[in-house]
Amino acid sequence: RPPQRIIGRIRFGPMRDTPTFYAMLLFFCAFGKAYFSDMFNWTMRDDPFLGSGSYGQTSRFCVERCYIMHKLLAELEEGRWKQRSEFKQYNAVVKKIEKETNKNGSEVGRGFFDKASDVFLQRFRCVFEKHVAACWRSDSILHYLLGGNKTLANEFAR
Repeated sequence: RPPQRIIGRIRFGPMRDTPTFYAMLLFFCAFGKAYFSDMFNWTMRDDPFLGSGSYGQTSRFCVERCYIMHKLLAELEEGRWKQRSEFKQYNAVVKKIEKETNKNGSEVGRGFFDKASDVFLQRFRCVFEKHVAACWRSDSILHYLLGGNKTLANEFAR
């Protein structure tokens, strides 16, 4: 069997190794395409009522958009990212990685990548809950969502 290089790389078998960092970047790029880019582009779009140059004025839609973001993130967390086309290249690379355990019994190789994707999505969920959901699910902004004019919306909400 030909020698295998494993320092700083994941072992794929004879003469077929891919840098660990490259495999991770494939996941992050796929996540960006599958989730993040669409969410960011939505925030930059013009308000359909106010017209051109009005991006950032869509707060009345943010509660619904927060739910869409939550729902898509939940689907990714459930492992459905594995079936999405955006992750095809990442899945192909990870499939070639051997399953191994080190002398401590910890999973390395493919097991590392299985766990890394779960950890990434868990941490992204924490950031989402703290910076997006907490803001758009708060009752402190409800009056802006109802009508845009705080005084009139407060009267309307009574």
